Amino acid sequence: MKPTDLESYCPTDTSVSSNLREERNRSSSPCLVCSGRSVETFLSLGRTPFANRFLTRSQLQAHEPTHPLDVGFCHDCAHVQLTTRVSPRLLFEEYLYLSSASDTLKAHLTNLSELVSKRYHLTKDDLVIDVGCNDGTLLQGFQSQGIKTLGVDPAVNLA
Repeated sequence: MKPTDLESYCPTDTSVSSNLREERNRSSSPCLVCSGRSVETFLSLGRTPFANRFLTRSQLQAHEPTHPLDVGFCHDCAHVQLTTRVSPRLLFEEYLYLSSASDTLKAHLTNLSELVSKRYHLTKDDLVIDVGCNDGTLLQGFQSQGIKTLGVDPAVNLA
């Protein structure tokens, strides 16, 4: 059932339907930030395979795993998050997206590094840490200014 079908499934004129609607929209996964149990799904984009996994001709006939892509809001801490957790092993053992593959993104990240450096008066004595740095494209902008950097990423093939 799609979220847009929820109103027909749970009419709004009874207290029972209100409870059903609330139960249907609550995620069984706790909030990633506060561990609360009041994460409400507000957008469902269906099931999707992992991004940037390009299949060979022979793989096109095989089953490609998909995962729910549902977005939820935690009413306890206001964090917006995906409501289904996918194993980090599946996500990061062979991570294929590289920030450096896009000239537009590279230019944006270079501009961002310059803006941050100016705003916070960064010097060669400072250290910029990027958690989830991908291939370090953002950090290269700081390095070109002589600023020390440290990048951390869970992707095995990017480390």
